[in-house]
Amino acid sequence: ELVGLADRYLEREMPRAAFEVVKVAAGFAPAGLAAREQQARRDIDSWNAAQVAARAAELQPPADDGAVLREWFATGTPLYAGATTAWRVEGARARVEQLVGGDFAAILPKPGLPPLKSAAIHVHLPAVGCSAGFCLDVVSNSDFAIARLERLPHGLALSAYRWRGEKWTRLAYEDIAMPAWKREGWFDVRLEAGASGIEVHAAGQKITIDQSRLGIAKDRYGLFAGADGKQAVTVEACAFRFSR
Repeated sequence: ELVGLADRYLEREMPRAAFEVVKVAAGFAPAGLAAREQQARRDIDSWNAAQVAARAAELQPPADDGAVLREWFATGTPLYAGATTAWRVEGARARVEQLVGGDFAAILPKPGLPPLKSAAIHVHLPAVGCSAGFCLDVVSNSDFAIARLERLPHGLALSAYRWRGEKWTRLAYEDIAMPAWKREGWFDVRLEAGASGIEVHAAGQKITIDQSRLGIAKDRYGLFAGADGKQAVTVEACAFRFSR
């Protein structure tokens, strides 16, 4: 009966629901349904791949020539002295290559640029565990905050942390539920400075870094990328915009 229910979910193009039903059924007959459970996993992968192909236009970044991005960051200053890789700004995009196992890279804009009220950038997160967004409130190479969007096994997370004393302290955090196919796209990460602190917006979610957790450099933003996985990844960003 449960297998029949799973089949009906598949007919309705609901492979995730079908998989969950098969998992329950496999609990009663693990040996007999092992192959069906593996097939249910493949059905999910196939459905996600089909969604990525069918919705390719939705997953692309906005058209942008990269002029503002290059003006601010092509000759920017790397922030963290312990980084094993760095931001590169070429053409319309900025990227950090070979991020792996807790690595992160941050860059400040070139000297002499004004403080900002708001800033935004599109980021691409190709694998679970990688993240990108902004660094802000930079006191020194070893004391700064970040606001980032991170890819998780079953969604995304929007978070803010402070790096001080060679460790991270969480400032704000929100999980974001999202289908797997959509996680393949580009996401807009936006900062808005206000009297109560800094609002961070991404993927329909918002967090606030309270003013009490920030210093006088809260309105000077740089770029941040990191990764926690075992496989090296390349994180990209584009379409940098701002208002003063």
